[in-house]
Amino acid sequence: MNEDFEKPKILIVDDNPENIHLLSKNLEDDYEVMYATAGEKALEIVFSDDRPDLILLDIMMPGMDGYEVCERLKADAGTREIPVIFLTAKSQAEDETRGLALGATDYISKPFSMPVVQARISAALRLKTEMDRRVMLARELEELNKDLEARVTEKVAELRLAHEELKVSENNYRSIFENAVEGIYRSTPDGRFLTASPSMAGMLGYDSPEDLVTSVTDIGLQCYVNPDDRKSLMRTLTEDGVTRGFEIRMKKKDAEIIWCSVSARLVRDEQGQGLYIEGFCTDISRQKDAEQALRESQAQLRHAQKMEAVGTMAGGIAHDFNNILFPVLGYAEMLSDDIPEDSPMRPAVNEVIRGTLRAGDLVKQILAFTRQADQENRPLNIRPVLKEVMTLSRATLPATIGIRQDTENAYGMVMADPTRIHQIVMNLITNAFHAMEDGGTLTVTLGDADFTSDSLPGPELSPGPYVCLTVADTGVGMDAATREKIFDPYFTTKEPDRGTGLGLSVVHGIVKSYDGGIVVESEPGKGTSFQVFLPRIVSEAGNKPETEKTSLRTGNERILLVDDEESIAGMLRQMTEHLGYQTTALHSSRDALEAFRSGPDNFDIVITDMTMPGMTGDRLTAELKKIRSDVPVILCTGFSEKIAGRRASEIGVERVLMKPVGMSELADAVRDVLDNRG
Repeated sequence: MNEDFEKPKILIVDDNPENIHLLSKNLEDDYEVMYATAGEKALEIVFSDDRPDLILLDIMMPGMDGYEVCERLKADAGTREIPVIFLTAKSQAEDETRGLALGATDYISKPFSMPVVQARISAALRLKTEMDRRVMLARELEELNKDLEARVTEKVAELRLAHEELKVSENNYRSIFENAVEGIYRSTPDGRFLTASPSMAGMLGYDSPEDLVTSVTDIGLQCYVNPDDRKSLMRTLTEDGVTRGFEIRMKKKDAEIIWCSVSARLVRDEQGQGLYIEGFCTDISRQKDAEQALRESQAQLRHAQKMEAVGTMAGGIAHDFNNILFPVLGYAEMLSDDIPEDSPMRPAVNEVIRGTLRAGDLVKQILAFTRQADQENRPLNIRPVLKEVMTLSRATLPATIGIRQDTENAYGMVMADPTRIHQIVMNLITNAFHAMEDGGTLTVTLGDADFTSDSLPGPELSPGPYVCLTVADTGVGMDAATREKIFDPYFTTKEPDRGTGLGLSVVHGIVKSYDGGIVVESEPGKGTSFQVFLPRIVSEAGNKPETEKTSLRTGNERILLVDDEESIAGMLRQMTEHLGYQTTALHSSRDALEAFRSGPDNFDIVITDMTMPGMTGDRLTAELKKIRSDVPVILCTGFSEKIAGRRASEIGVERVLMKPVGMSELADAVRDVLDNRG
């Protein structure tokens, strides 16, 4: 760059230092930047010897606002020709005609887009330079005309030179037009393009400005998604003469839809009739996408808050319900262990035990669904989970829906968490039910399948063995456009109170996390079929018959038992004494701490509840370890919100048991902890 080159001077006038800093930082490489934070200071700078070449002027400022500053500048012959570009928020669009009437060159809306700012500044400075040159040439011509007769030949040559310079000026102006970042156009009031910049043509998908001008004979019908939007634009231009930031959806040549912001003015003839419209058009599709993403994020946040509230409530219910189930299971198991094998009461007692265990599993499923319980993948036979879901579904589905089930041809196992498999099946069945509100048939099948590279049912699957779960309905079906969106979060064809749009996206996420795939077949009026393929694993455990019940492991050690529920404490005392242990049962964690402090060697192991008034189980464990660090502790809880995601050793306990705890599980846990003491 020539060292003698003098940068153009730009004066930034804004009472917000952050705006001044942003503009200065982006302009200082190309311009000499001056700034003022008030209108009075700006006038002082402009009327000094160091005048700027262009002014970026904020409208809303305390004291003297931008309009008054502009008015004073335009009233003075020495500063009248300095270009003024107003800085304004979109909410001030209705006052823009006032600024143009005062002599402002342009408006730039906040928040700033720096490429737009730089383009507007460059265009304004170029236009000013050209206008100055034209004024200078006009003055020269006036002086030359005074002596025209004496210097005809010389002046003709100079006029030719002046003409060439004017052509250069016009070429420069054309360059600005051709290379503008924003789309620039001129159109007739009835909707035909008169001229357009290359960027305008490219924005609408046409090969050239000529292609756009000749192809579009009705802007409203061919370029607007809603033709009424152009009618609204024309009403505004007719009434106000100018509009800025008019947002509309426009169609490209290939029918792609984009969002555009139009700023335009209506040019009238001497009688006030509209001649043509001049305007700028900016593609704001990315901005609209960002706004839509923000709205979706807010919707997700609201849903997450709802789920958090549901989870909190589920946690409280789980704690109380498990405390109710615990004594039922414990006493039933002790009763089963005591009554003779041939007693007619044994089947009834065993049913009580099975029902209690099922109720406990149901609580775990609720906690897992609300993300309040840990999920762990393990070798799993899907058939028992599917059988349980179908049992629940038969009780909830209306009588108008028939159920067909075939699960006898599946022997393989998958590596999965049973609760998440439960979610998959329940969501698919619920979706099928909503598709058959007028009745129909629900078909659920389970089978094994082996695929080669030539027989894969879907592109997301790899060759190998799979377990295939199929849920099919005879409902309304879906067209191709709907099928493409069904796994999108929050997409739903149901009414707002009939679903969140998350069910199938949850199913898709779970299946993908297991390296599986989903194949959907559906046609309008012909029902829908979802085929879920999960990788099959080889596991001997899946084909082994259940082993006979082993005898309970017993002992004679001394146990300190703590639970604030008297019924649970009493049941646990009887259960542990039934196993041969010497048990001291207390209902207060503080009483238990004092008893242990009085005789730390009087106990071989401590079994404590988690949620207790005064002192929780994890805090009690910490205090006990301070007195005797090697005392083993088993923690029982009806809801693991305090220890979710953490190893038992991190809170000082050797084992965590989820209520309700069966006698066999308790016997094994106590024996394992005692036998593994270092």
